[in-house]
Amino acid sequence: MDPKLDINSLFGVQGKVVLVTGGAKGLGLMISRGFVLNLQRVFTLTPLLEAAGAASSSAPAVDPGRVIHIGSIDGLRVPLLLTFAYSASKAGLHHLSGHLAAVTLDGGASLMSKI
Repeated sequence: MDPKLDINSLFGVQGKVVLVTGGAKGLGLMISRGFVLNLQRVFTLTPLLEAAGAASSSAPAVDPGRVIHIGSIDGLRVPLLLTFAYSASKAGLHHLSGHLAAVTLDGGASLMSKI
């Protein structure tokens, strides 16, 4: 067999981060669980909030995730420059990510914020 056609060469994700779209139901959920059970870092995207909650609560118990927020200091203090829209948008992102983290951290994950 041609080494370029080896399954691990074609589809291996060792040491990679996996993103599964539609990972809250059906085939996407099965794929997500398979990657989690094989100790991959897995993120899922879905518009189905209730299904996502059910999927995450039934996920195997592994090291909890972390929300890492790296943002601009201009979202927290008054900057020297007249960058009103920039400062307002950064403040909004700081608060949005903190709020989303608080909603999703009940599984034991931690929030780290680096400004």
